[in-house]
Amino acid sequence: MSSTDYRSWEEREASAAKLRAEAKAISAQSAGEAISLETVKEQAETDRLREQLKRAKIAQQIDEQDRAAREAEKATKEQDREARADSGFVFKRLVRIFAGLSLVASFPAQLAYFLGLHESGQGSGRAWLMAPVPFALELIAWVSVFGTAWARRKGLPLWPFWATTAAVAAFAGRINYLHVSEQYNTIAGWALGALSVAGPAVWEFGEWLDSRAAIDGRDRKQRAMDKAKVKERAAEDTLRAAHEKKRRKTFVDVAARADEILLAYPYGARTVEDAWAEAWLDIKGGSVGMYADVYRNRAEAQRATNEARALADQVALAAELDSFLAETLGRDGDDGNPSAASSPKQPSGAPSEGAGALGGTRKYAIRGRRRERVEKPLEAADLEKVRKLADLLAESGQTISIAKVRTAIGGAENGYLSRLTRAVKAERGEG
Repeated sequence: MSSTDYRSWEEREASAAKLRAEAKAISAQSAGEAISLETVKEQAETDRLREQLKRAKIAQQIDEQDRAAREAEKATKEQDREARADSGFVFKRLVRIFAGLSLVASFPAQLAYFLGLHESGQGSGRAWLMAPVPFALELIAWVSVFGTAWARRKGLPLWPFWATTAAVAAFAGRINYLHVSEQYNTIAGWALGALSVAGPAVWEFGEWLDSRAAIDGRDRKQRAMDKAKVKERAAEDTLRAAHEKKRRKTFVDVAARADEILLAYPYGARTVEDAWAEAWLDIKGGSVGMYADVYRNRAEAQRATNEARALADQVALAAELDSFLAETLGRDGDDGNPSAASSPKQPSGAPSEGAGALGGTRKYAIRGRRRERVEKPLEAADLEKVRKLADLLAESGQTISIAKVRTAIGGAENGYLSRLTRAVKAERGEG
């Protein structure tokens, strides 16, 4: 081995490290290229999916537009059908077709009849001089038909046109009946004669319906509702008329006076009800429905009610006072005499001997002497309520009273209410 091939350990290590670095760089580059290729593939797939989604959205929009167009076309056709049905388009067209067919069917028979008059007379051949007659008959019939339409629009009388149309159509129908019955049979004669009359008649009927529809534009639902309202108003008018008849029959004098008032004023200046109220006041002396007996009965009922209420209040107050005295005085005597305890108690609510109905001092005999009544102490809550009541009443210039105190604290015995009232008045210096 030459000296030039000899390398030290450091050189060899450095060379190996370089080779390792180059290998790592190559490996990293290969990995980067692989990652880059994978990224490109993923991006391409993403772009493809995005394009598919875009196309799907476009296709969906196109489908929605097509569907909306079909629905709009369907709605338009439905509106057209409704408009044609509402205007009677099919009916009018069929009327025209029928009128044309009746003219085509009846006119040749009339023409043949007038052209063949020589055959039954002195002459021979066709009666060409009579050829314009069937044309004139049909023309005058249809002139009358269209004249009716024109007169209806202008508000002119219609009966002259109707009379002309009926006369000419009947004449033409008679000719067709006789001629065709002779040529064929009676059934054919009746059929052709009926067509001669039916053509103008059906046309007149269609024109009449058209004019009615132009004047009254209501639909079937609205007509039914209006018909129901008319029936309801008719029923109400019937009830009102029955009520008025019964009222005038019951109060004859008031009805006569109301008629006088209505006649005294100009027409329409006073309503019937105003006149009736004034007449009632003149005859009965009160508002409508009131008179002397009613006022008298009402006063008597009010007096009886007041008396009953007063009696009920007295009975309730007596029962409350008896209950309070029974609780405070007790039933046993001071010396334990059982006779005092066993003596029957006076019935509640009945006045005691030697006292007034309610106003006198109630006394109970307990071993020959009277026992002082124990007074209920004033509650602080009740005093506070009465003070607030007094403040509110003072703002409006009023003073407290037992009745107002009873309402404020929710009710109590009269003596307790009186002491509450006096206590609050004393605090406020009202005496």
